[in-house]
Amino acid sequence: MAAEVRKAVAFSELPAAVQTAIAKLGGNTATEITRVEEDGDVTFETAITQGGRERDISVGADGTLLSIEVDLAETPAAVQKTIRAQISTGVLVGVDKIFDDGEASYDVVMTTKAGQERAFTVEENGTLSSAEIALAETPPAVQKAITAEVGAGKLATVTRIFDETTTYDVEATTAAGKPREFSIANDGKLLSVRVAVEETPAEVQKTIREQIGTGKILRIDKSFEKRSKTLPYEIMGMKNGKPFNFSVGSAGKFLGMDE
Repeated sequence: MAAEVRKAVAFSELPAAVQTAIAKLGGNTATEITRVEEDGDVTFETAITQGGRERDISVGADGTLLSIEVDLAETPAAVQKTIRAQISTGVLVGVDKIFDDGEASYDVVMTTKAGQERAFTVEENGTLSSAEIALAETPPAVQKAITAEVGAGKLATVTRIFDETTTYDVEATTAAGKPREFSIANDGKLLSVRVAVEETPAEVQKTIREQIGTGKILRIDKSFEKRSKTLPYEIMGMKNGKPFNFSVGSAGKFLGMDE
């Protein structure tokens, strides 16, 4: 898991597709631009002027618009209703419209009445899909599991994920200062832990490299839920410019492609 690397770049240093995308959106070539690289994925952040106001945007290395800052009033009515309910007595900080495979969602940042910053995500239809919460707001079994996993490290964030079942994504740092990410079920069971490719068995590494080829590994999660009588490694990657997600058994057996 590589740390995020941010670097200021000039407009002239951008890939042609990114220059074109920013220019079409109304970006100024003199505006500050930041190149962001994390786990081999490169994006570019800058600001544009649109609709009479300055908006932060994020653009992929291929020129795809990934996100744009919007006003609450520019979101669908169902989204506005959910945002207002989630904020309650807090204060809205900002809303980013996120684009992913033709679908849109809204990442929201707020501060609570007590002054704590929180983030949550709302889908286009108004469904709350995730929300950052305090450890104390999780069930006792989840609190116990998170505390045990973090150990002598430091807890960063806990995000409640609303899907068919409720789960909790946790970000922390180890006592040695290394990032650690894991997922906990609502009953406190450990579901998965994010790992680096070198932390997987040699047989697993071999299969991953055979499958990904000239593509790019975005992340690897070691799952603690059995699949085909093994505890699999779930790999998210990119190949030929498209998502390439697959699973590998603990002994290196290819388990197939994932959605």
